[in-house]
Amino acid sequence: MKSRRTEVGLFALLAVAVVAAVVGLGVVLGGGGATVILETNPERASAYVDGNFIGTTPLTREHFPTGTHVLRVTKFGHVPLLCEIEIQAGKNLLKYDLVELPGGTLEIKSTPPGAEVFIDGESCGWTPLTVKELTTGGHPVRLSLVNYIDWMETVNIEEDKTAKLDVALTTRTAAHLIAAIKANPKAAVYRVDLGHYYILRSEWKQAEDAFAEALVLTANESQNAYYQRRLRQEIQNIFSRQFEYESGPEGQKAVARAFLRALKSVPRHLDYYGYAVYYAAELGMTDEAQQALETGILTFPYDENWTLSALQRVRDRGNPDQLLNTLERRIRKDPDDFVSRFQRMTLLRQRGRTDEVIEEYEHLARLARSQEVKAKLLGKLGREWERKDEYAKAAQAYQRAVAAETSKKEKASMQYNLVRALERQKRNGEALAAWEEAVRLQENVELACRWRLDWAQLCIGVGHKDKAHSILNDVLKLSKDDNTRTRAQELLQKMKADGDET
Repeated sequence: MKSRRTEVGLFALLAVAVVAAVVGLGVVLGGGGATVILETNPERASAYVDGNFIGTTPLTREHFPTGTHVLRVTKFGHVPLLCEIEIQAGKNLLKYDLVELPGGTLEIKSTPPGAEVFIDGESCGWTPLTVKELTTGGHPVRLSLVNYIDWMETVNIEEDKTAKLDVALTTRTAAHLIAAIKANPKAAVYRVDLGHYYILRSEWKQAEDAFAEALVLTANESQNAYYQRRLRQEIQNIFSRQFEYESGPEGQKAVARAFLRALKSVPRHLDYYGYAVYYAAELGMTDEAQQALETGILTFPYDENWTLSALQRVRDRGNPDQLLNTLERRIRKDPDDFVSRFQRMTLLRQRGRTDEVIEEYEHLARLARSQEVKAKLLGKLGREWERKDEYAKAAQAYQRAVAAETSKKEKASMQYNLVRALERQKRNGEALAAWEEAVRLQENVELACRWRLDWAQLCIGVGHKDKAHSILNDVLKLSKDDNTRTRAQELLQKMKADGDET
């Protein structure tokens, strides 16, 4: 391919030859003074004489000075014409055929549209715009739109090819924030403000980028604590709907995606997994939430900051089989991961796989970090055995729960469950002792009195009427509930009647 300079020189010579062939130096039509008529094909070319602009073709100039002058004619996409003309008195008619330059096409789009396009300093129209027959080589292109920063770039045009531009214009507000970020690269607050601005303009990808950068920046422990607090507060405001975005949840989704992206840059930042799972699940981004959850499960061991509530959201909405497989992988990696085992147990229970649930409860009770948690897990284990009608094993679980429990109130509740399991086995002697302990532990007087009624009935049933009589008298002394007192009196009367019959 020839260079642009060679092309221009060649076509300039051709243009001069065409001029000589058409009119020579002009046609002189008598009279005093000189009139110049200048015509070009195509029209609307700019004409200069001796370096001075005289107008756009076609044009007529009267009282033109006679003699020799230098004429230059230019039109976008055509070879510039440069020649000497001899102007004589009278009428001088000058006609020129301008030669098109070889070149390519430029297609320009902008967001938003309507920007004015300048090529080589000349206005060519407004976006979207297609400019044909541009000369080969580099052309400075500028896009200008009110309230936006001018966009400028040199575009290379190749012969018989189409160059395409798709320009996202930057508002002056965004430019100000971007400049602030460059001046203060560690100030995450500017990125947050920029993210809000993009959301208001429905520019989701840009908003996601801004928030993701802020999140990655504040994950650095050396980051200013003020910026960390400000970022967390801004995000909480977004999800609590304190910002009334016209776009509805789209702005929230951009922030949720920013969390998911940030995890790839700071994969050891545990808090971000919790936020990513929580927000993505809330917005119906179930697949993304589950992926973040699974990555977190496989990355971290049990940690109290890894909230069970966030895991619960995905467990209820995601792919249970896939999540169960991930949890099992995590457990193989770390058999003592309490949270993963707890989640696995919950999924197994939802599927009715009771035997595996029971086995998992045993593991969880062993791994529990406190006696209170251990007691609750053993209590649930007891209920699982009851569902299988395995009351002996249920009683053992409840006995272990009572031994582990430190709260008197909870211990009383577990003791009550133990009584129920013992009675179902007709282990009446142990059940009577368990009732006595349950009543002793129960601090709620009225509830303890209701338990005494059941205890008394068991005593009556096994022939311990004296003990039953004593228990029922205690109910009448302690209870202020009419129904409870009435039931106690009825049992006493029945005992008396049964005794008379005997």
